[in-house]
Amino acid sequence: FGQRLRESGWLVLGDLGPRVRQGCPGWLFLADEWQFNPNAEEAWRERIALAQRVVAAWERRGVRVVMAVVPDKTRIEDAQRCGLVRPDRLALRYDRWLDAMRAAGVSVVDLRPALLGVQRELSAAFDRTDTHWRWQGARASAAAVAETLKAQGFRPSHGWRMSYAVGAAAPRWGDLVRLAGIDALPPRWLPPPDTVESLRFDVTAESQGGVLTEDALFGDAPAAPTIGLVGTSF
Repeated sequence: FGQRLRESGWLVLGDLGPRVRQGCPGWLFLADEWQFNPNAEEAWRERIALAQRVVAAWERRGVRVVMAVVPDKTRIEDAQRCGLVRPDRLALRYDRWLDAMRAAGVSVVDLRPALLGVQRELSAAFDRTDTHWRWQGARASAAAVAETLKAQGFRPSHGWRMSYAVGAAAPRWGDLVRLAGIDALPPRWLPPPDTVESLRFDVTAESQGGVLTEDALFGDAPAAPTIGLVGTSF
């Protein structure tokens, strides 16, 4: 019954439920980007303290931490918000977190310049119906993190070469359609899909001629790399 109610709300009223908002036609956003916790200041202090403890714990084990801070979709695709208005008290949340981490001595990467560059070039860095970046946004963000690591003197212990091939594009509905509870509807009744290219990756070891397998990526093989990604689906 709940599923049918959700679908009827969309078809009759254009309502996407409590978790998703529609900005300009076809552009979907996570409702969390507009929510303000009444205990925000207390939660803010707790998160800063937690981040400091996590970073300190890793550094005691000889692991250097670099934090890549992911901006809200609305901060990058600002022109696609249309009638969605961000509360003023949320406007500086991203910069405030960057400043807090830097003041705590945590190395951070601001991903906004990379993503805004993609947005200017391609008119979008995020998929319209998804919370995630387009693959071009992911590539630009990875390059921004790599530049920060290079500037800090990081060098991988093995030489790895990655190549990728872009395949044919196909329509795809993202996670916001599922979160709205309308993904079971016929395609003609859904918001327009994104057009997403397929990607194929090949990663090889330059010195050993081997392949970087999934086991190596997760530390379960001898050839594990000296860098890891923790914490985000982006």
